[in-house]
Amino acid sequence: MRRSGFIVFLGIVLSIYTLACLYVYLDYKIVIQHYGIHTGLFLIIYVLICSFFITGRFLERIYPRKSVFLLVKAGAYWLGMLLYLFLFLVTVDLIFGFLHAVNLIGPDNRLLWLIYLRLMIFFTVFLLLVYGYFNALHTRIREITIKTPKLPSIHEGVKIFVATDVHLGSIRGQESLSRLVKLINNSKSDLVIFGGDTLDEDIAPVIAQNLGDCLRKIRATYGVYGIPGNHEYIGGISSSLRYLQEQGIQMLMDETVGIAGKLLLIGRTDRDIKRFTGKERKKLSDLSGKIHDDRFSILLDHQPFGLDEAADLNLDLQISGHTHDGQLWPFNMITRRIYEISTGYLKKRNTHFVVSSGYGTWGPPLRIGTTPEVWIIHLLPVKDGDKSSPNYSHLNR
Repeated sequence: MRRSGFIVFLGIVLSIYTLACLYVYLDYKIVIQHYGIHTGLFLIIYVLICSFFITGRFLERIYPRKSVFLLVKAGAYWLGMLLYLFLFLVTVDLIFGFLHAVNLIGPDNRLLWLIYLRLMIFFTVFLLLVYGYFNALHTRIREITIKTPKLPSIHEGVKIFVATDVHLGSIRGQESLSRLVKLINNSKSDLVIFGGDTLDEDIAPVIAQNLGDCLRKIRATYGVYGIPGNHEYIGGISSSLRYLQEQGIQMLMDETVGIAGKLLLIGRTDRDIKRFTGKERKKLSDLSGKIHDDRFSILLDHQPFGLDEAADLNLDLQISGHTHDGQLWPFNMITRRIYEISTGYLKKRNTHFVVSSGYGTWGPPLRIGTTPEVWIIHLLPVKDGDKSSPNYSHLNR
């Protein structure tokens, strides 16, 4: 059943992708013919470009080499270009069709208008992708301070570094990871948390690039912890967990662990465990039921669904990712309707929620309309004479 469901889903995605590619091809065929470019040659090149991402994703599993990674990356950029070419072309075609129908554009000028508009769209999208590329490289560091009576007043506090959705693989490799590790170590945090989708999909490109060497350079007083996301399941949960554990990241799979007698980490496995394995993850009430003291509780749950569940159980903090805040406009408009919080901070009753738009990207290594980010969470005790109320929080935007 799960296999057939995946095949249906894959078939739908490939059908939509094929139709979008066909629409763009038919629109630009007019331009190609106008400038005397051989239509057959153009079609062959176009089909090859459209196949880059799918072919590369297949090959990276059996032949993880730089040439294949370049193929995947080129295909990923094409995905971004296809999205915006399609959106712009559909919009312009509808407007142009209306103007032509009401005779505001005569038949004599119609062909030239079609050609000039398509050329303008192509160069506009190209510039948009250049912006998206550089925007994806500029990681924002967001900081929040939470004061809590659950830390001893003599304690100086705990600094937590949070990175979600790193998506290490053929597209996000050594360069991207090195920047992240530098950010982590420069922050001198007490605790480092990877909030899911640390790996992109298949583990082979990660091993081929020896990214583990870089992960092992992370330094934190209380260690490095992580939870799986849906992409660890896509790539194979057993191999993903084993690899991350070998690099010094303690992966929590429906587990509760104490940290230096000050914190309690509740790490949930991803909700997609059922889709990939048929198994159910443990109920949050069962995991939080193990809490019998006043230590500050932190729930790690990759996908930020059902926030009321954590608030009802009076947990102190939940950290999530997954959304990418849509990553590419207009998808951010969609994620902001799907999730109660697509990115940022929210407080419900006594529970603080931090949802990260993620450090990395999936598919196109671009950010348009959204920003990549990491979080630094400062947990501070409420000291004598402190006018701040318990569970006070301050977000540095």
